Amino acid sequence: MRIHNLIIIAAIGILQCGCKTQPAGTSADALPVSYSEPSRESLEHLTIRRISIDDSTAARIATLSKTNSPWGSRWVACERADTMHDAPWTTRLYIFTGTDRDHCVEIEARDHANGGVDYEWLNDRALFVRCWWGRIVSTDFVLDTETVRPVYIQDANYLRLILPPE
Repeated sequence: MRIHNLIIIAAIGILQCGCKTQPAGTSADALPVSYSEPSRESLEHLTIRRISIDDSTAARIATLSKTNSPWGSRWVACERADTMHDAPWTTRLYIFTGTDRDHCVEIEARDHANGGVDYEWLNDRALFVRCWWGRIVSTDFVLDTETVRPVYIQDANYLRLILPPE
């Protein structure tokens, strides 16, 4: 009777855990997006720098939409490319601290695709930016807006998302 109970308990355990085993890790070939070091071409089309703001630039930036960081210590203004005109397109992001209106960090993405540039504050210091170079290729980076250095930067390739299933 005890052996019978042990067999039943073991069988129930196996059925609850599932019969199909999963590999310990997922192969890179199975991931829908592949990431790699940024290409030289991608880096040549991106500029990140500190700039001084003159009156005409300040007036232009004042007309742009602004996005505050989560706690409001910084904000970003986006000057989107005019995709109603022929390429090449350039998008600029202007990142300000709450205390300094005369200087900012400028991110310039030149000759990007009509997908443009997306951005999102991760916290009051880190800004995630994605620049689309085509329908399936982008450069993703996280910028430390205080040091003006990317803490993460990779090219992303979304080709596997549009391929038919195997």
